[in-house]
Amino acid sequence: MIATKSKHTKAQTLIKLISRPNGATVDELMKATSWQRHTVRSVISTEKKKQGLAIGLVDGRYKLANI
Repeated sequence: MIATKSKHTKAQTLIKLISRPNGATVDELMKATSWQRHTVRSVISTEKKKQGLAIGLVDGRYKLANI
């Protein structure tokens, strides 16, 4: 029997970091995902559309907005 491992994607990691109370900077997101700056911004934009998230940039930190 093969054990299945839940795949945790980099996009999920990004959303998890943004969901923290103090959010995350682009540099923190880049370090966590090993992505370049433009990729981080692109995935944030894509996830906002796909998941209907309200993500904003406040004082240089991406945060998940409470709606």
